[in-house]
Amino acid sequence: MKFGKMSPFIFGLLLFWGQSTHARSNSFKPASAKGFINSAQTLGHQIGKKPNPSVLEEVFSESKVGYAARFHSIAAGVAFDMGRLQEPDCHCEDEAPQHPVWLVDAFEVQWTEVTQGQYTRVMDKNPSKFQTKADCREEEFHPLFGCQHHPVENVSWGDAQEFISRINEFQNTYTYRLLSEAEWEYASWGGVVTSQLYWFGKNENNLLGQFAWHAGNSKGTHPVSTKSSDYFGLYDMYGNVAEWVQDTYHDTYEDAPFDGSAWDDSKIDIHVIRGGSFDDDSSLVRSSVRDFANKGRETIGFRLARTLR
Repeated sequence: MKFGKMSPFIFGLLLFWGQSTHARSNSFKPASAKGFINSAQTLGHQIGKKPNPSVLEEVFSESKVGYAARFHSIAAGVAFDMGRLQEPDCHCEDEAPQHPVWLVDAFEVQWTEVTQGQYTRVMDKNPSKFQTKADCREEEFHPLFGCQHHPVENVSWGDAQEFISRINEFQNTYTYRLLSEAEWEYASWGGVVTSQLYWFGKNENNLLGQFAWHAGNSKGTHPVSTKSSDYFGLYDMYGNVAEWVQDTYHDTYEDAPFDGSAWDDSKIDIHVIRGGSFDDDSSLVRSSVRDFANKGRETIGFRLARTLR
C-alpha cells in the first residue's frame, strides 16, 4: 500500500495501543555470564552441527542476559502519524511528509538493544569498541555492569542479519527480524504519539536525561536498561546506540508504505538507523529523526522484533 492510496476506512481507525505482556520486577539481578566469550557452547560453534538448545536458551534467559530477554507485544491495527511536520529551520526534510501509517500485523519488540552477551553467544565474537580487558575477561565479569550488558555495537546491517539468521535456524517458535522503520517509530513513542519532539513532551527540565544517553551526558555506551523505560517498558529507544532497522534509506517519505512494512530496496546498500546515540546532540535523539549508514560503527547497534511462526 503506497502513499496516497490508503482506504478511508483506515483513516477512521481509532488509535489503540498494544498491551504489555510483561510484568516488571524490581528484584532483577542477572546471574554471572562467566566464560561466555570462550565457551565452546556458543551458537557460532554449532554452525554445521546439531545445535545445542541450551545455547539459545541462554540468549533469551533473563537470568543470563537480563531485560534483553524480554519482549513487548504490539497489537495489529495500530494507526499513527509517522514523520514530522515541517517547521522553519528544523533541517528535517527527510522526516516528511508526515503521513498516516496502519500497522497491519502484530509484532513483539525487544525491551532493550541486543547486548554484547547475546551477540557473542550467537556469533562467537564481540566486535564492540566499548569493551575493556578488565570487565570482559571471563574471570572478571561483572554480572550487571560489565561489558556483556552493554549494547553490541560496531556491527553492520549485514552482521545484524546474520545474527538473526542463526537464531531463526535454531528454533521454530518465532521469526526474529529487525523492526521496520514504521514499527520502530511507533514503538519509540511508547504508546503516546504526540506532535511534540518526545513522547514525554518538549524535553522540559531536561527530561530526556532520564531516558537517554546522549552527547550531553555520555562519552560511550552504558549497560542497557540503566535509564528509565517508556510506557511500553522499552529502554534506550532514545540514545545509547542508534539502531539498524530493516528499511533502506530514502530521503523522503513520498511513496512510502502505509501498512508498516519495511521499505526495502535490494538495489540500495544504505540502511536506516534510528534513535540517535551517545554521540548525538539531544536534538537528534528523538522519535522521528532519521539517519543512515552503509557500514557498522561504534555508535550503531540493533534491537529485535519477532512474530510467532
